[in-house]
Amino acid sequence: MNVILPFLGMKIRNLIYALQQAANGDYSIRIENGGQDEIGQIAGYFNNLMERLSGLDQHVHCLEEQFEKRLAERTSDIVRLIFDNCFEGGIHHGP
Repeated sequence: MNVILPFLGMKIRNLIYALQQAANGDYSIRIENGGQDEIGQIAGYFNNLMERLSGLDQHVHCLEEQFEKRLAERTSDIVRLIFDNCFEGGIHHGP
C-alpha cells in the first residue's frame, strides 16, 4: 500500500501541473498516459482536449491575421478615396 499512494500522488501532481499550465494558455502541454486506470483515462481526455484547444487557438490566430490584413487594405482604400475626393479639382488654397 505504501508503494501505491506515492505513485498515485505523483500522477495527481502531474495532472494538477498540466491543468495549471493549460489554464495559463499553454495548450502544448501533454500528460504522459500511464495506464488504463481512471487517472490514465483522465490523462487521455486531457491530451485530446489540449489537441483541440491548440488547433482552435491556431485557427483564431489565423483569423486575426486575416482580419488585420483586410483592415489595413480597407483603411488604405478609404484614405485613398478621401485623398482623391479632397483634391479632385487640384489643391485648394482657400475660399
